[in-house]
Parts: sequence; structure tokens; C-alpha cells
Amino acid sequence: MEKRVRPSWYRESPPRQAPFAFEPEDENDVVVLPQVDNSALLARLQLSLVGRMFHQGGRSIEALVSLLPKEHIWDVEGRVRGVSLGDSRFQFFFDLEADLQKILSKRPCHFNKWSFALDIK
Repeated sequence: MEKRVRPSWYRESPPRQAPFAFEPEDENDVVVLPQVDNSALLARLQLSLVGRMFHQGGRSIEALVSLLPKEHIWDVEGRVRGVSLGDSRFQFFFDLEADLQKILSKRPCHFNKWSFALDIK
């Protein structure tokens, strides 16, 4: 079995930004924020979906994240990475836009008889 090379955004974190200290003297002071390069973050989020379970109790987001990519469900195993975001929310990062579009075309979605929403982030 051939080992696939992951895209750079899959394994790299965005560059660290310098800490910014601000101590307002007055509540009405104008805060000028430094310029931030968001291009790496935007590129990483381009191929991602965010989801939320409609019913919060009794369902494991970790199980959902690990089972949905399987062959007989989404059939994208190895080409997607899912993470739990807490509060019944989760996110999937896809290697290919075709896989992301395939999943979007299968909506509405359900897991273990409970519905969930998916949308492009």
C-alpha cells in the first residue's frame, strides 16, 4: 500500500504571531490592531466542513468523527481528518474538493438515527 503525502496545511500550523500587549487608558480609546497574515489559515479552511448535532445528548461526536469517513458511509477514509470542536460541533478537513462536494451532495445527514447539519466553513 502506497503511503500518501499529506498537503502542507494538513501537518503545519499557521506561523505564530508576536504577542500584542495593550493597556487602555480610557474605555473610549481606539484600538489599532496589527496586520495579520491569514492566508495559511484561509487555505487550510478552504476544504473543510463544520457540523453540529441537532440533539446534544446521548451521541458521541468522537464516534461520528471516526465512523463517517468509512467505506460504507462516506467512502473517504484516509482522505479526510475529523476533529471534535466541543458543544456538539465537529469539523472535517478534506484533501480533495471532489470528496467535499460528494459529501455535501449526500445531505441531509444523520448518524445513529440523529440528524446533524453540515456546512462549508
